[in-house]
Amino acid sequence: MDNSKFYPRQVFPTYPNPAVSCALTATTCTPSANLAGFLTSDVSAFAPNFRSPKVQQASLNLEREIVDRFAAGVSYLYVHGVDLIRARDVNLPAPVNEVYPVYDDSGTNFLGTYDNVASFSTWQFTPSITCPFVPCINPLVRPIPRLGAINQFESAASSVYHGLTGVGAPSDAQRILGPDYASTDMRLTRRIYAGDHVKLEFMAESFNLLNRDNKRVNSNDDGFLSSAAQFVQIDKLTGLNHFPAHFRQPTHLLSATGAYAPRQVQLALRLIF
Repeated sequence: MDNSKFYPRQVFPTYPNPAVSCALTATTCTPSANLAGFLTSDVSAFAPNFRSPKVQQASLNLEREIVDRFAAGVSYLYVHGVDLIRARDVNLPAPVNEVYPVYDDSGTNFLGTYDNVASFSTWQFTPSITCPFVPCINPLVRPIPRLGAINQFESAASSVYHGLTGVGAPSDAQRILGPDYASTDMRLTRRIYAGDHVKLEFMAESFNLLNRDNKRVNSNDDGFLSSAAQFVQIDKLTGLNHFPAHFRQPTHLLSATGAYAPRQVQLALRLIF
């Protein structure tokens, strides 16, 4: 209940009065009609072995003056996350592999390959009252039908990050090898004394000073549109087989279609008194 809202405070009883009174031997417990709009069949719970997530972080910075008023430095960053939270719906049936054909980017030419997708629902190809236009996705049959999603929060993920300023560093995670990246940054600082207690500090910074064209492979969160085939829910007839959907493979798979920022220059003037 949201205590900041007026109507729920009028419907729900105050603590310690129960919202629904049920006998100890009752198999079902029906709430009043006033609570119907606040009911949900979804459940969220923590796993029995849940642990609080932890992040370990370490950094190392080295800086040395090479010539008068000119210094160079390097920075290293290490981040290790353990027991990271993952939400998993435990009220799902065992997945069934569904086979879909793979077409080219236009969706016209069949590439002769198929892809398997683990699905929790099945397809319906026979017209009915609930499915007048086939194909349709059948309703999800959950192991506990009276409940919806049972989201269980688990400590099942971890992460490792290595970062070195100016140099790409490898990690243990799965990755793709993209175009090479190089950038030159520079900052110039000049301090002018305007009196005993007043100083002017002028700074000029440039990022990607040489204006190098650093190409980038665009990707999104699900990884489908740019790094893999796109799933399209349009039925296809391949030979004698009828498929309710298909995959479309991009023409330029994993090719660089974007770029990082070009040369950037910023100026700053700071008064110190």
